[in-house]
Amino acid sequence: MQKTEEQRGEKRREEKRREEKRREEKRREEKRREEKRREEKRREEKRREEKRREEKRREEKRREEKRREEKRREEKRKRIEIKLCCLRKKSYKLTSKYIRSYTSSMSRSPGRKQENHKISRELFVLTYGALVAQLCKDYEKDEDVNACLDRMGYSIGIRLIDDFLARSAVKKCRSYSETVDMIAQVAFKMYLGVTPSVSCNSATGNEFSLILDKNPLVDFVEELPAERASLCYCNLLCGVIRGALEMVHLAAEVSFLQDRLKGDAVTEIGITFLRKPEDRKHRRNK
Repeated sequence: MQKTEEQRGEKRREEKRREEKRREEKRREEKRREEKRREEKRREEKRREEKRREEKRREEKRREEKRREEKRREEKRKRIEIKLCCLRKKSYKLTSKYIRSYTSSMSRSPGRKQENHKISRELFVLTYGALVAQLCKDYEKDEDVNACLDRMGYSIGIRLIDDFLARSAVKKCRSYSETVDMIAQVAFKMYLGVTPSVSCNSATGNEFSLILDKNPLVDFVEELPAERASLCYCNLLCGVIRGALEMVHLAAEVSFLQDRLKGDAVTEIGITFLRKPEDRKHRRNK
């Protein structure tokens, strides 16, 4: 009986040890699984981190390529602008040279046929129109186009005065009114084939107007576009007159007061001499 009890006790202890052993194995298994899950989680985080780094490297690479592409485009744009600027300067230079050669040839025209004069004048007018059209493409503001035409006219005027004085054989003018009459009756007739009328606009005798009933420079121009309402199409004439007067020591402001292309009845060019005749006489007496 006692032996049987001992066997039963031994059996229970054995079962208890086995149960503890199973529990221990179960805990170890759970621990291994937990470690495995943690390891997988670490690997997953590592893969994600590598993926983020890879995406970051790709993004930086794309940005770098974009910056390089923008830099190449900017360099290309600058090269194109430089080429266009050179072409414009060359075009303006050739056009100015042609206009000067035309105006010089007009002063030598008495012995040539009238038909050749007409063709030459029409070619000059068309060339001038092409020049103004190109300037309108190059500049957005009308003020810039007007200033460019004035500068070109000034450059022509300071050279054209020598040809005018050599071929017209005019005498020295003693007043502003004589000077303006000479411009209207001789210079305009010689180079443009028209004779504008002259009017004095001030009591001081230093403001005059040249009124043209017909302007040969606008023979092929119907009207200015609505977006070019401030354009002075013939502003080259103002620069020519100003440059020529400056070469004979007469400072003047020249501008358009009326323009048929803008709906006025006539074309009127205003000339304002900046020094009064009395001041000039006073200086000579001194």
